[in-house]
Amino acid sequence: MREAGSLTRPEEYFVTDAVLAAADQAALQRRRFLRGGALLAAAAGGAVAASATGATPAQAAETDVSTLTVGLPPARFLDTRTSDGRELIVGSSSSAFDAKHRLKKGAWIDVAVFPTDAEGIGIFSVFVNLGSRASTKKGTLLVTEPDGGRSDAWTLHYGKGAEVNNSAIVGVGVDDSESYYTVRIYAGSVTHVVLDLTGVSALVASDPVEELRTARTSQRTSLARVVAAAKSMRR
Repeated sequence: MREAGSLTRPEEYFVTDAVLAAADQAALQRRRFLRGGALLAAAAGGAVAASATGATPAQAAETDVSTLTVGLPPARFLDTRTSDGRELIVGSSSSAFDAKHRLKKGAWIDVAVFPTDAEGIGIFSVFVNLGSRASTKKGTLLVTEPDGGRSDAWTLHYGKGAEVNNSAIVGVGVDDSESYYTVRIYAGSVTHVVLDLTGVSALVASDPVEELRTARTSQRTSLARVVAAAKSMRR
């Protein structure tokens, strides 16, 4: 198990507020985000959040929801070269690896990036760095939302044996056990793969106690909850 590294203080993270479109609200509900108690009404069912921290859907009138983008110190969540580095693989295509645990051409793996049981926190995208290592020939890697299917686009191209990295903002899915939010990685040729998590975009439901505090304190508390949940994945 990998030990969790130190984390920057929550107030030093980059945060933005945003208003989700009705279609995004409905998609989040379908994927069971915020299942720790902060509920969003389906867009087709009526009202949606008027602002990130203001009015909320009628079905969740007692809960304020903030949309936070949180930058995290880079943490390695996948390295197919080691057994510890493969711990967070929670799904794959059939016979996805060769004898050296390199991802095969056309194969895919699902990697856990955040727990789904963090109270009142729902992740809808993550910021990652994806890399190729010790490839047997030139090729491509794609990191994407598991439900999105394979695309003709790619996250990075690499030459034979080259170490190449690229950053991406990726939507997330949920694994079969509904324990983790996940991303999917496709390989265009045989290669080892590394993946670092560098940030998340999340919906965070306010705790009733938080509403009695100042907005600044409430925001810092929300950030701390997201950071703690991300840290729980670092092994």
